[in-house]
Amino acid sequence: LIFFISSSLISKNKYQEGVVSEHSFRRDGSQVWANGFWLSLWLLVWFLSDMDVFLLAGIASIAASASDTWATEIGGNRLKSKTRLLTTWKVVPPGSDGGISLPGTLASLAGSTLIAMTYLVLSTDSSFGVVAVIALAGFSGSFIDSYLGARFQHKEVSNFVSLAGRRFQINNNFVNWFSTGAASFISMILTLIISL
Repeated sequence: LIFFISSSLISKNKYQEGVVSEHSFRRDGSQVWANGFWLSLWLLVWFLSDMDVFLLAGIASIAASASDTWATEIGGNRLKSKTRLLTTWKVVPPGSDGGISLPGTLASLAGSTLIAMTYLVLSTDSSFGVVAVIALAGFSGSFIDSYLGARFQHKEVSNFVSLAGRRFQINNNFVNWFSTGAASFISMILTLIISL
């Protein structure tokens, strides 16, 4: 709920200011699926197994969504800062797929930290170590999203990949799905490392 409220407020404010990015701020069903799939999966596994590592994985996936959304909506669009393509470091227009900026990076960290801190406040048995895992995993997911955006979505590159003799298009929904999933797996790895 915190993700949707905060991200909607940021997106709506940007839309009212007339700032345009490569993606609209309204979410359709496929975008909700791409951003919510891993949360739903890990919550189901957590419910069936009662193992907190899966709950944290679900929360980390939402932290990645918030991190990416905040980075996109705030980064470089309101503050005067250069946006650079993550793969080549070439200057690109703000809002470009795969572009990163200092304000966007800070917003990304803030978005994932907000989700992590919300979990800390609402959980009865959380710790700052868990908050760090969620925030770091979400932040990492946003960077994975930026890398994939630069590699497959930026207008100067092909967004098709070949796999087993077939060509597949890498679109924004796939990138979001993959990066939120990666964040959830990163959180599981970090949780296991911390518990050793």
